[in-house]
Amino acid sequence: MLGFRYQITPNIEVVDYWFRLIPLPILDYNGISDLKHLDTKLLGYVLFLLNALILFFRVKYDRILLPALIIFLFSTGFAIFFEIWSLSQYLNGNYAGQSLYIGPFLFLFNLSIIKSYPRRLELRKYSL
Repeated sequence: MLGFRYQITPNIEVVDYWFRLIPLPILDYNGISDLKHLDTKLLGYVLFLLNALILFFRVKYDRILLPALIIFLFSTGFAIFFEIWSLSQYLNGNYAGQSLYIGPFLFLFNLSIIKSYPRRLELRKYSL
C-alpha cells in the first residue's frame, strides 16, 4: 500500500509518503489528532467505486452476491463522502486531523466478492 500526506494551502506540496507491505490496521478512525496535513485516499476509493459499478452489472441477478455488493457500494460511498468532507474542512481551515482508514477492509471485501463470483456462476449453471 502506498500513501501520501500533502498540504494544499498555500501551494500543493507532498509532506510525507509511506509504503507498507501489510496494511495494518484493517479498519481505523481518527476523530481528532495532531496531524495538520491532509491524508487522503480519495483516488483509491473512487477506483473501488468504479470496480463496484462494473461488478454490479455482472452480479445484479445473484441473490447472495448482490447484497454483499450493495454493502460494499455503501461503504465505499461513505468513505468518499468522508474524504470530501475532510478535504472541505482542510480548505476552510477547520481540519483537526480527522482520518478514516478503511481501504484495506474495502480491498478484502472486494476480493471476497470477486473470488466467489466464478463459484457462484458455476453453482447457478447447475441449478434449476
